[in-house]
Amino acid sequence: MDRVAGPGLDCAACGRVLQAGSRFCTECGAPVTVRCAACGADLVGGAKFCSQCGTAVSADSDPPPTRGNQGRVAERRVTSVLFGDLVGFTALSEGRDPEQVRDLLSTYFDQCREVVARYGGTIEKFIGDAVMAVWGVPTTTDSDAERAVRAGLDLIAAVRSFGSEHGAPDLAMRVGVVTGEVAVTLGAQGQGMVAGDAVNTASRVQAIAPPNAVWVDEQTHALTSEAITYRDVGQHAVKGKAQPLSLAQARALSSESTAGVAVDLVGYHRELALLKNEFAAAQSSSAGRMLLLVGEPGVGKTRLGHEFEAFIDGLPESIRWHRGRCLAYGDGVAYSALVGAVRGRIGAEDGDDPELLREKLRTSLRRWVPDPDEAAWLTPRLEVLLGTSGASFERDELFAAWLMWFERIGADGAPVVWVVDDLHAADDSFLDLLDHLVRSSSVALFVVGLARPELVENRPASATGRRTTTVHLDGLSDAEMSQLFDALVGGLDDETRHRLVARAAGIPLYAIETVRSLLDRGLTEERDGRLVLLGDAAPDDILDPATTAGLQVLISSRLDMLGDERRALLQDAAVLGQTFSARVLGAVSGRDVGEVTAMLDTLVARDLLTVIRDRLSSEDGQYAFVQSPVRQVAYQMLSRRDRRRRHLAAADALEPQADSAGELATVVAQHLTEALQLTEALQLTDPDDPSYDELRARSDAWQITSAERVRALGALDEALAAYERIIASVSAPDRLVQLRLEAAEIAYDLGRHDRVISHGRAVIEADGATPDAVGRARMWSSHSARSLGRTQDSEAFLAPYPDEAALAGLDTVVASRIAGSRSITLSDLGRHTEAALWADVALQRAEAAQDAQATYLALNTMAMRAFQIETPTLEDALMEACLRFAREHSLRRELVQALVNRSDSLLSADPKRARDCATEALELGLASGMPSVTSYAQANLMLVQLAAGEWDQLIETGRGRPAADGFESVDKIFDFASIVALHNLVALARGDDPVAPEAWERPDVETGGQHEQYLLMHLGVLACHRGDDDAAIALLSRSTEVADELFGLGEEAYLTWALAIERAVALGRPSVAREVLARIDDERARTARPRLRYERLRLRGTVNAATGEVPPDQVEHDLREAIAGLASFGSVPTRARAEAVLGRWLAEQGRADEAGPLLDSATQAFASLRATRWSAEYGLTP
Repeated sequence: MDRVAGPGLDCAACGRVLQAGSRFCTECGAPVTVRCAACGADLVGGAKFCSQCGTAVSADSDPPPTRGNQGRVAERRVTSVLFGDLVGFTALSEGRDPEQVRDLLSTYFDQCREVVARYGGTIEKFIGDAVMAVWGVPTTTDSDAERAVRAGLDLIAAVRSFGSEHGAPDLAMRVGVVTGEVAVTLGAQGQGMVAGDAVNTASRVQAIAPPNAVWVDEQTHALTSEAITYRDVGQHAVKGKAQPLSLAQARALSSESTAGVAVDLVGYHRELALLKNEFAAAQSSSAGRMLLLVGEPGVGKTRLGHEFEAFIDGLPESIRWHRGRCLAYGDGVAYSALVGAVRGRIGAEDGDDPELLREKLRTSLRRWVPDPDEAAWLTPRLEVLLGTSGASFERDELFAAWLMWFERIGADGAPVVWVVDDLHAADDSFLDLLDHLVRSSSVALFVVGLARPELVENRPASATGRRTTTVHLDGLSDAEMSQLFDALVGGLDDETRHRLVARAAGIPLYAIETVRSLLDRGLTEERDGRLVLLGDAAPDDILDPATTAGLQVLISSRLDMLGDERRALLQDAAVLGQTFSARVLGAVSGRDVGEVTAMLDTLVARDLLTVIRDRLSSEDGQYAFVQSPVRQVAYQMLSRRDRRRRHLAAADALEPQADSAGELATVVAQHLTEALQLTEALQLTDPDDPSYDELRARSDAWQITSAERVRALGALDEALAAYERIIASVSAPDRLVQLRLEAAEIAYDLGRHDRVISHGRAVIEADGATPDAVGRARMWSSHSARSLGRTQDSEAFLAPYPDEAALAGLDTVVASRIAGSRSITLSDLGRHTEAALWADVALQRAEAAQDAQATYLALNTMAMRAFQIETPTLEDALMEACLRFAREHSLRRELVQALVNRSDSLLSADPKRARDCATEALELGLASGMPSVTSYAQANLMLVQLAAGEWDQLIETGRGRPAADGFESVDKIFDFASIVALHNLVALARGDDPVAPEAWERPDVETGGQHEQYLLMHLGVLACHRGDDDAAIALLSRSTEVADELFGLGEEAYLTWALAIERAVALGRPSVAREVLARIDDERARTARPRLRYERLRLRGTVNAATGEVPPDQVEHDLREAIAGLASFGSVPTRARAEAVLGRWLAEQGRADEAGPLLDSATQAFASLRATRWSAEYGLTP
């Protein structure tokens, strides 16, 4: 019968709605197939009754496919593809009758089918005298690759025998086997089953293999090397591949070839003991501690977490247990693990509306926070976390609130435990929170993080904190794996166990999945409470389940045993994430909740899923994948078209529950983004298709909502990434301008100054950008250019505003900020009169606008000017005013900046207060996610510690900024050079090797300002370490000049100035030393900060003691005054150096009695500092 689409029919191939009367799909060209409504069989043309079940043909015929494969025609699978081609068949055919040649080919084809079938493969097609076969379709087994290679070896032997039998001894076959991901057409038989790069590559590999050889790719070799011996045949370029392929030739089978689970813990007893000990340490110290369990998927992190939970359950005392998960799906879900912990503590359940959540929160706070003022302060800061409030708070306030919440829960002395699953999926803001909690907790708070190695690779500082212990799980030994297999299943003989252990490669999950597969296939039985192999279980059957080194193949083989319905449901669940509810899964899969729950329970029984039973977890009652690799493989098996459809369904299901303040906003945004990207990748876009425009607009709207929430929570790194993702997809000009301005401001707080300038330029050049938007863009770009030391660029950005008249028409706040920027930039250029006028304008406009931020910035502008023109009294007054103003108006970001500036100005006047300001700035900056100012606070604190002789503390303060970052961008130069230079000054005094000695060449990046100053300092200090004294003195002198030009006489200028003088004296170059010393003459010294005046006296005395060119009384006066003054400031290192110089000089003058106490004091100080190089320089020994 003619096959014509009825009304409302979907194409079985691609899912597109077909117009009535269609014989072929207009989207993909597939023919329309009419099926029996009762049994689904294809109907014969003209039939009135179905030939399979006898049902009358009616208008209802051709229903949609079953829900297990609804709309699905393809899957992605890892398969092994074999191509074999005859060599010499043309010669065999020559001179033979065509019918005889046909008979020979038929015999050859039959032999190929027999060999391929023997090894469980499927013939895809014959092409002339070539054969293509595939393993892994329609179901996957762990031994697919091995079977394909074995089949290839047998095909070669069969062809050789075939040639001998038919008088063609030179007849041969060459074979190529490649393993990789392909698209599989569901239900296809024969030609057209698989397509993809692996198919084409297998054909290319076969074409270059010699006769009588099986060549395999790297993946096939890796999967089969335990069973088959190989000879490396090197790398080969093949058509269509950008990189050469590493190939191997199969030679023979190896002599070691092989073809509800519960168990006690095997291995990892030392790690479990360490976990318990760390918990005890947190409990006894009443402080925060964190232990990270780090390992690859399946290595045993989750199991250790369960063992620890069982240990906690068995303790007699009260333990406050919390658990949360960093969502493995949904990049950008900030603090999801904390949300889970809070929801669990307050007893929140899935489906609770906002009002009920608020009531449960209030009830919980009454229990744990008896102080009503504290509870009132905590409530809105926890509500914003739970998504029941649209309020916005600074990140440091949120961190303080969340720390208080944990501390009040443990206020009675009961330990607080928080297990965080999938910590590798956390964003930087959440990791910052963990660092803050562990560092600051005043109660016994023990955090256990389960993470993959990416966490340590991407964020090494998280694994190296003082209160953090990191345990790397590297897998079990062969002996432990043997013990594990024996514990899992009885009846294994030694040979089978050995081969299973070899394939499991130390990963417990591989062993567990192997035994689960045996259980699923009915090869085990339960005896006396444990699983035992059936007596008639054949070795090949035991080794057949998913036990190879390829985890995807391992899990795929098990999923194929579920049947279409259950596997499809599991794949739907994989789209939702590691945990999910039956209700949302029902919406995605098109099933009612009761049916979904029944099917999920069967998957729980098969140990693929588990039900979360933890009343203190927000996920209580939800389902979860037992292991995340199972979810990953299930998701990867979906075709891109099916992924798109399910992401859209997930967004539709979650959207009604999400609001602008809740964490689900980010999940909805992610599903829509995935759907949009898949739509574009599949080229389903049509400029005239309103559904595509609607999807894009919907995705953009939720992404913006998500980005705003992330920013409100203070997760600035994540917020910037979110805004930039949106910018890449949004096309509306007015929206783009606003998004770029938001991104520029966030990037500035993060110290990503090149990004600030990039976004700023885009706004400046945008058509239709308002004057206020352009003004804001120019202001932020100017600030960033200045931060990068590009003073001329900073001025150029503000060139359109040459005078106050140019500010006419601008918003008053924007005008004030531009005026302040003009003042700072002009001051940098030495145009102080103009700078003062612009500072007045900035303050006037800010006062008129009654804008606290603008007023602060105007005050700060004036303070920075006073700092630059070296007027300490005015500078002190203005900087104190900035501090008071920022505190009074709760300006967190501005307060951090004011603290940094004040600590800098106090370094040489009041070291104790400078330390307090730098410490407070560092803590606030870290809590607020503001690395742009945090790095300056860190450097200032290290400068205090350097001067005070607290060198071990200095090294500790500098941790967490790895030298590997180096000079990868101009934004990194200050972070890298300042920390490394100060560290290496200590190493120089101690005679230790320098940090990052390889970074001694000037980077190929444009720099200036403070970046240039610290870069020159870093290079100069490294030159000292290398003994390149001429270069050292030149670099250090230039660093002094840059610092002096920027900020006048400050601690940074002094450091390099002093080191250059000391190097010149040590080398016996008094003229060079005097030239450098002359930079600070008597007149400048009179207005310098007190400690720097004493340091100048020390250096002048050092130079004069070495040259003898001044009266002895002056040398002695300078050095004695320096010693007394430096002692009053607690400057242990330089005081000791002054004592050493004066002591040696007195000894040379014949005044040994006076020299002795000075030299003894210097010797003791150098010993306490471990400054062995200084001791040697002055000839002192402890």
